[in-house]
Amino acid sequence: MCGLSSERFNAGVAAIDQAIALAATTFDPGTSVTWYLQGDDVVVELERTVDLVFAPGVPGAAPTEPVRARATAELRLSDP
Repeated sequence: MCGLSSERFNAGVAAIDQAIALAATTFDPGTSVTWYLQGDDVVVELERTVDLVFAPGVPGAAPTEPVRARATAELRLSDP
């Protein structure tokens, strides 16, 4: 992040990581979460394999399918 000291940048990264880890405690078991910085955005991605409700009634259908979600938020500076 342009104009930030390495200490403030690292503190921000730690705060993001902590917030995501806290939110992840509410996720269903088997949900994976990854996050990364992309320019001035933080991107969070979730993935989980789910059972397909109607698969048993469809010959040859896979019983499960991975589901993925991605959210992006613009990072903004605030007073420390």
